[in-house]
Amino acid sequence: AAGSLVDLRALPGNGFEFARWEGTVVAVDNPLRLLMDRNHVLTPRFRARAYLETFETGNLSQLPWTFGGQAPWFVTNETEKTCTFAARSGIITNGGHSVLILNHESPAGGGSFDFRTASEAGWDFLEFRINGTLVRRWSGANGWQTFTFDVPSGRNRFEWWFHRDQTFGEALDTVWIDNLDLPELGSDDVAPKIVLP
Repeated sequence: AAGSLVDLRALPGNGFEFARWEGTVVAVDNPLRLLMDRNHVLTPRFRARAYLETFETGNLSQLPWTFGGQAPWFVTNETEKTCTFAARSGIITNGGHSVLILNHESPAGGGSFDFRTASEAGWDFLEFRINGTLVRRWSGANGWQTFTFDVPSGRNRFEWWFHRDQTFGEALDTVWIDNLDLPELGSDDVAPKIVLP
C-alpha cells in the first residue's frame, strides 16, 4: 500500500553472498526497508563467495602461515570438509600444544571457518584467538561445523591452538580446520541477477 514500509531480504544461493541492491534504490543494506512512495524495481546483486583458504593446494603455501608449539600444523586428505584437503593440528604428546597462525590485513566484516575436533572432552581443546584474545574453544568428538566471527578492521593475528592436558588421551587427539573466509579488500562483483517487481 502507498506510504507503507516494506522489508526486502536478498537470499544468496550456495556459493554466493549479497553485494548490493540496484534499481530505483541503490543500497547495501540487507534486509532493505523501503518506503512505498512509488513503484519500485530492484535487482539484488551477488558475488561469488571464494574462501580465502581451502588448503586445496595440498600444503600451507598459499598464505603466510606460521606455527607455534611443539609441532606444526599440516595439510591432510584424511577428513576434509569439502573437496579434498583440510589443515590438521600437529601431532603432540600430553601437555603439548600446536598453533597455526595467520597475520592478515582486512576490512571489518564477518569471517568463518569449518572445524572438526577429535579430542578428550573437557580436557583437550581447540582454541580460536584473534589478536591474543580467546574467541571460542571446543573439545570432544565433534563432526564438521562452521564457526562465524567478527573481524576488526586492520592487521589481525588469527590463531588456532590445540592443547592437550597432562594426562591420558582419547580419540585421535587432534583437530582440523577448513574453508577459512575473511573479509577481503576490493572484491569484484559478479552478476547472478534476480529481479523483484
